[in-house]
Amino acid sequence: MCDLGGMFNGPRTQGGYGKAWPRKTPWVHLVQDDAGRILPEMKQLLETFPDRFVVGTDTAATAHVKFYRYRIDMFRVMLAQLAPDAARKIGAENARRVLAR
Repeated sequence: MCDLGGMFNGPRTQGGYGKAWPRKTPWVHLVQDDAGRILPEMKQLLETFPDRFVVGTDTAATAHVKFYRYRIDMFRVMLAQLAPDAARKIGAENARRVLAR
């Protein structure tokens, strides 16, 4: 499973979130460009393996809660670009499945 928190970007990115913030590592890859378009290789990956990704909001620390709505809105921009089945799995079903264990 891959939590997409910190890896998505969008047209209104705040504080560098989604741009390998706070530092670039070999395990963090951008999902979208600065305009919020999913990068072609990431779209192919997400739609080929939709059971392996979940929405991640990074709100475990209370300092991040103030950006919750913004991050959900940016995920909606991303999910709207995917095939409906992949969007549904990544946006909700996978988290339900994992948390039900």
